[in-house]
Amino acid sequence: MVEVSSSKKSRASRRGIIPLMHAMQFGLVAIISFYIGTLFGFRYASDLHHATATAPSARSLKKDSTEGAVNKEECVRERVDLKRQVAEMKKQAALATSLSAIKEMRPEKREPAESSGESSCTSTSDAFKGNKRNFSAGAGGLSRVNRREFMETHDYGWPLPESDHTEALILHQKHASPEPTDGAGKDGPSGIPYYSKVEDATANCGEMLVVPMDKGGDQNKCFVLLSGFPSYHVARFVRGQGDTTIRKLDKVEKLRHIGRGVKGKVVNFAPPKKSQIEKNWFALSRYIAAKDVAHSRLKKILKSVAKDNTVIVMVCNIGQAVLLANFVCHGRRHGFPLDNVLLFSTDMKTHRLATSLGITSYFDEENFGHLPEKEAEAYGDPIFTQMMFAKVLTVQMVNYLGYDLLFQ
Repeated sequence: MVEVSSSKKSRASRRGIIPLMHAMQFGLVAIISFYIGTLFGFRYASDLHHATATAPSARSLKKDSTEGAVNKEECVRERVDLKRQVAEMKKQAALATSLSAIKEMRPEKREPAESSGESSCTSTSDAFKGNKRNFSAGAGGLSRVNRREFMETHDYGWPLPESDHTEALILHQKHASPEPTDGAGKDGPSGIPYYSKVEDATANCGEMLVVPMDKGGDQNKCFVLLSGFPSYHVARFVRGQGDTTIRKLDKVEKLRHIGRGVKGKVVNFAPPKKSQIEKNWFALSRYIAAKDVAHSRLKKILKSVAKDNTVIVMVCNIGQAVLLANFVCHGRRHGFPLDNVLLFSTDMKTHRLATSLGITSYFDEENFGHLPEKEAEAYGDPIFTQMMFAKVLTVQMVNYLGYDLLFQ
């Protein structure tokens, strides 16, 4: 009985505790829900206030729409201006010079120069002026002149070309750059100034070196200009097969130096052989032995022939007498004075012919009596070389006696 009553008491106590625990759980849930609701309420109120404060008014919306339209018009104008600027830049770029070394765009297009163009109104090309440290030989720039006018202005005995529009290119060192002129010259697409007067292009040249190119020859040559000790000789390098001659041009071969007398398989200036040297010694000794007599005769002739201390010297044998007669007849036909011409005849026949033509002639039996009367058959053959030696003697004698001469 006692055990039964105790179990009933325990069950009754448990029934009282369970409702209490449920009540506490509900209370805890209610408290948590209250706080969460409070937090969300404050957040919503804050967002609503911010949205109300930042919302644009009708006046501001109208103002913004007006400003947007203005900005749109400005953007359209800017785009039009930008397109116009781009088109202008393209136009200027199309008119710019094609020299890759020029860093700045030229302001206007220039037409190709003609030989009749006026002097350039610009200075020499900036392409070389901007590279003074690495290329001092052309630090003064470039200039162009008419080729024929250059050869006439600085006559060196070159055959003058027919009237044409070809030009000569001049490289100037730092202090030899020509002065720009006020003319309306045209530089052409190269940007190299053209000077109608050679004197203007060379006015500041203290020294001028001229290198002629092959006219109508090969078109695969390169010309190299560099700073160094001047030799006043043109070094020649060729790609070709062979040792001392060029048997065949070959681009595969390396460039190598060859002599100026080499032309294909022929060497025009080969070193003389021992027999040739001894033979020339004999001819030279004969001249030295006879020079006193020859000089005494020549003095009287030169004194009567020379004009302004100058004579025209010629050498001829009977084999070339036809050319001599043609020269005399052609000169008289065109009014060319022949009274200061002195002919060195290498045989008596030529001496008599020249005298009959009215030309002053001198025949030196000791020095020229042994020379052949026949004309040379080819350049450099034995007859040609003997006559060349006579020409050397005549020039030496006239110069030694104190006269200037033009050797014809």
